[in-house]
Amino acid sequence: MPHVEPLRTELQEILDQARQVKAEQEEAEAKRQGLTQQLAELIERGREVDRRLRGYAKSQLGTKNELLVQFGAAPIRHRSRKSEPGTPAPKATP
Repeated sequence: MPHVEPLRTELQEILDQARQVKAEQEEAEAKRQGLTQQLAELIERGREVDRRLRGYAKSQLGTKNELLVQFGAAPIRHRSRKSEPGTPAPKATP
């Protein structure tokens, strides 16, 4: 069939291009997975440094210092005592 050859050639070119794009897609996916692993490692390292920084701040400022809030660490605070359940609340005087 004489008129089919140009279509066959065009189809072969499209198939070759599709194979090339598929290879690039797979390469990009592998690269994305590698970058995701790198990012996860960097996040974990950042969290470790963050913990160390807060620990250092506590060791330098003390565990009760309110400046620890600037470093994302909660200082030890005194709790107020609640009245016992059996004792009545104090009466207000007019």
